[in-house]
Amino acid sequence: MVVRRVPGPGGRTITPTPRPARPEREPRSAKPLLLAFLAVFGFVLLLAGVALGSYELVYSHRIPLGVQLMELDVGGLEPAEAKQLLSANLDAYLKMPLSLRQGGREWKVSPGEMGASFNLDESVARAYRLGQNGGVLERIQRQVSLWQRPQSLELAFVFNEVAFQGGLARLAKEVEQPPQDASIKVAGVEVALVPARPGQQIDRPALQERLARVFSGLSSAPIELPVKTIPVQVKDED
Repeated sequence: MVVRRVPGPGGRTITPTPRPARPEREPRSAKPLLLAFLAVFGFVLLLAGVALGSYELVYSHRIPLGVQLMELDVGGLEPAEAKQLLSANLDAYLKMPLSLRQGGREWKVSPGEMGASFNLDESVARAYRLGQNGGVLERIQRQVSLWQRPQSLELAFVFNEVAFQGGLARLAKEVEQPPQDASIKVAGVEVALVPARPGQQIDRPALQERLARVFSGLSSAPIELPVKTIPVQVKDED
């Protein structure tokens, strides 16, 4: 270090005092920032774990949110609650008048009288299973997806054969008629032709198919009664 002597008053020389050298600054440690980040990250993970655990605990025995059965919202309900809700609505539908039409005539019947029947246990179980397959994260992901995009399921429909046959027998008395063969009627010296008349019978498989289509959608739309012709054995020309 070079020391310059500066002349002072009266010819005296003043020697300036050298300044002490500045200590070099130590680089800041990144350890506190890392610890803070890890603390925040751990807290977020803890909250996420608590939220996932709570969600899983609440909905592990419930139908996932966003699930519907024939436009009835059953999401978030326990299976027993969903069955009770469906039963109340289906009882009203099974007693509702339904129109069967054929040849300008009309008959009023209820869906229950014509064999409408629903398997509520299977319907609810199908909805419940949507949120139960896979691991915890997979189930939660599926439940969130259903909540964002609701899914509607059809009810498990089956025919009550006893009720269907009973309702069919009542209709058959008014609709069905046996075929009548052509014949000749003699009255004294007069001879007259009794013309043939084809018979008419309800097309049972076709009717059951139409009823199933209406019932499975809980519809009350009129149904055209399907009939088929029974041919005669002896025609007029015979």
